[in-house]
Amino acid sequence: MNVLLVQPPDPPKPVQCYEPPPGDTELFSPPWNLLCLRTYLLEHTRHVCTFLDCRFYKDLETELIQAIELVPEPEIACVNTTSVGLGQASAVLEVIKRRFPKTRTAICGQHPSQYPEHAGSVPRADFSLCGDPETILRNLIEYIDVDQRLRRVPGLLFGGAKAVPPYWLPDLKSLSLPDWQGVFWRGYSVGREGVTSRVLARISRGQTRLPADRASGEAYEPIRFWPLDRVAMALQKCGATGVTEVFLHDPPGIWTVERLDEWCKALDRVRNVQPWAFQLLPTNLSARTIELLSVTICRRIEFLFPSCDPEVLRQYGCVITPRDLSAVMGRIEKAGIEVHSRFWLRGPEERLGERRRVAATIRALSFRKYSLHPFPFLLDAPIYQNFIKAVATHVEDWVEWSRDPWLIERPLAVWGGPTTAEGLPDEMDWIINAVKRHPRRVAREVLQALKPRNLISTLENKALGLLSRPEPPSGFK
Repeated sequence: MNVLLVQPPDPPKPVQCYEPPPGDTELFSPPWNLLCLRTYLLEHTRHVCTFLDCRFYKDLETELIQAIELVPEPEIACVNTTSVGLGQASAVLEVIKRRFPKTRTAICGQHPSQYPEHAGSVPRADFSLCGDPETILRNLIEYIDVDQRLRRVPGLLFGGAKAVPPYWLPDLKSLSLPDWQGVFWRGYSVGREGVTSRVLARISRGQTRLPADRASGEAYEPIRFWPLDRVAMALQKCGATGVTEVFLHDPPGIWTVERLDEWCKALDRVRNVQPWAFQLLPTNLSARTIELLSVTICRRIEFLFPSCDPEVLRQYGCVITPRDLSAVMGRIEKAGIEVHSRFWLRGPEERLGERRRVAATIRALSFRKYSLHPFPFLLDAPIYQNFIKAVATHVEDWVEWSRDPWLIERPLAVWGGPTTAEGLPDEMDWIINAVKRHPRRVAREVLQALKPRNLISTLENKALGLLSRPEPPSGFK
């Protein structure tokens, strides 16, 4: 049997983010859950599995049809589905059902797993995989024509059933980590001249339910961890595919000092050669931990700022001051590790004066590289449940929109609704200009440029620019 694993196009961003000019911090990669699912099917079944990423398609219908036609008689297509991307998933399902009516369709991912009571209402989906998809999909393709057997598969929703309990494995030991094959990795290159190819990986599944992860999704999924030695071994195979960095995209709350040490020791045991990075809430790192990170080829640490308000940060468990964090960043940089700060704006708990607090924090961090993003609007985050009465959209609105995304207006995936979406670009511009024009930053750049080595380099570039300046067209002076 030929199985298709399909990643729909990304939903449009309600607000454009600000990333540093080179783009080296842009997070774009094949979906980790589909990579794991694909490898599991190839290792545990005799079926052929093909991965299609619709995010590359300029003409969704035409290019998706062409890609499916290359697969001989696909019998089932499994579409990765999120609640805020239900419209895009519905469009993919509609194309498949209309042009390939014999192909059965299924949905997996965040939406059916977190909201199984709404999974059956997704149009043109024959099956819904609620929970860990590996074993559910394996049973589905093995017994796809045996209804009585399918009804005994835990986590499988079909045939008009209203809901089923999501099926979560007690641990991840029986599952497979990606083998990295069958993916056009060059297409995922980002950053300076497209030389960065990044994998968004995880050492865990689920939600920690700790204060640090109150803004992270998957609130209804129990936290489980892959065997760290297996993950470390799997990462060693990335280099052959051209991957330049593995970014661990786990909820930041999992990175306790003990777990970070365990992970570094696992990398050290396999003599890691693959550069990696991870995200972390503002916290102190000891000299010993920084040394472990450097030895195991950690190349970048991304510090997440859900807010710059000290009172709000304390709710996430962050008590370190920006000046103390700047000193920690200095020690990290001396160890050869890049640091980056990612700020989330306009969260539901934010008070007036946010832009001044963000600009002041960037100044306290010595104007290091940073990016600005709207506070993530995740329907399955614990913080969403705390403010569910105040938000503009609910999961029912997204389900209703998915039934006819061509005619019904798409809900906004942003805290505060249209008012926030309209005001955030100006807010970001104000912060960027305040940082760029700060006298201390300007003076530092001038002093840096006046250093002999930098001055000679600047004069050489100017001279080369004058020598290579093209002649003006005739008629112009």
